[in-house]
Order: sequence, then C-alpha cells, then structure tokens
Amino acid sequence: MPPEESNEIPEAIPMPRETLRKVRVELQDLPKARLTSETKQVIFPEEELEEEPEQEEQGESSGSRPAPRRAPRPEPIAKQPASINRKALESTNRGKNPNSRTFVRGILHPAPFKILSAAFFVIVFRLVFVASLVFGALILFEKIEVDGLMLAWFGLLPLAGFLHLITAQQARCRVCGQKEFIPSRANKHRNTHRFLFTGPIVSTALHVLLFKWFRCMFCGTAVRTKK
Repeated sequence: MPPEESNEIPEAIPMPRETLRKVRVELQDLPKARLTSETKQVIFPEEELEEEPEQEEQGESSGSRPAPRRAPRPEPIAKQPASINRKALESTNRGKNPNSRTFVRGILHPAPFKILSAAFFVIVFRLVFVASLVFGALILFEKIEVDGLMLAWFGLLPLAGFLHLITAQQARCRVCGQKEFIPSRANKHRNTHRFLFTGPIVSTALHVLLFKWFRCMFCGTAVRTKK
C-alpha cells in the first residue's frame, strides 16, 4: 500500500517588506502559489504534479483503481523585462559611468513634475530672499534709491515663498512618504546630499535639477525623475 499523503496545508509565514527590500526583491517578482483541489497541495506555476503511472495491464489484472495520468506540463512562462519603475531605460544611461552622479539611478517617482517644480522653487525662493536682504541693507545705508523696479523685486519675495510652500507640500519620497523640501528635525540619512554650506534641502534640490535623481534625506532611497 502506498503511504498516505498528508492533507495538511503549508502555513504561509509573513515576511516584512523591509526584509524583501534589503535583498532587492519586489512583491511582483515572487511566484504565485495555488492550492490544488485534488491533492490539497500548494504548488507554484513552474511545478507540476507528477505521479508514476502504473501499467494498465497490471491495474486491470489486480482490479485496483487506475493511477491518475500525469498532469500536462504547463508552458514555460515568458520572462518579463525589468520594470521601468525600478530600472532606467538603457538609452538614459548609455555611455555613462555607473559610478558617476550623471548616471540616473533609483526607482521612478510617480509624480516627477512635483519633485522638479518643488526643487526649482526651493532655489528661487532662497535666491530672492538673499537678494532682498542685500537690497534692503543697501537702501538702509542709502547706497541705492528706492524706485518702481526695486518695489517690484520686493513683491517677488512673498510670491516666491507662496509657490515654494505649495510645491514643497506635494513633494514626497515615494518610499517613506516624507516631505523632501520642508525643514524637519528628523534624523537625516548618512547619504544625504550635502553641497558646501547650503544644507540638505538646497543640496537635494540642486542634485535633482542637475542629475534628474536624488537620495531621500530621510530613508536614503535613490529616486529618479527621468525614465
């Protein structure tokens, strides 16, 4: 008599997504298991149920139940190309050194325009603010006279600040969801962009505008704005 097969269904063990991310495995890359109704076994698409068929003559002579036929072999699943969300197009990095800053890396941000516009107004607001301080000091010490052009320049300061605030509220990291261009006391990642004395916010804005990718200052994930 053949040994009885166990009817126990394997138990799935939860796996934290952070663990999968460390080994660079995405959920969509994992095989999908299915439960067969006949044997109550969990199998994967690449596997098949194989049972050794007995000879028909032997089955008929012994009067036993005929053994089930071998299940048809499934057609091989075509390997899907790497998702554009995780890898840039070949044409984007053609001829670039993988170790240079110009090499576009990281996962694709779902709203790249929000990141680019927020980075742009980060730079604009700070330039207008510094220039306004300089012009204000010159006016205070009567080095220059106040005219219509100067008043128009000072009018740019609140406008630039408003646009900076609106766009920065919408620019978030795709992985951790933190706002990239809003000042925060949270601990910064060790790989945060730092350019001279500009600070992480301006450094990140400059980096994304120049190279079309950046590292999140909170989780350190590389995120790109170019396909």
